[in-house]
Amino acid sequence: MEPPVVLVKTWLVLVRSNEDQEIKEHALQLLKDKIGDHKAISIFMRKHGLS
Repeated sequence: MEPPVVLVKTWLVLVRSNEDQEIKEHALQLLKDKIGDHKAISIFMRKHGLS
């Protein structure tokens, strides 16, 4: 089951932000835990029009 797109958008914003490195790493780990590796994340992003 895929995570909600709005939640993934939030994680992506955090990963790309100027936040503390720990916050960015945590958001990336959540993406990996819920979606998979970088390739799976990329596929999810294309599927849902996220860039």
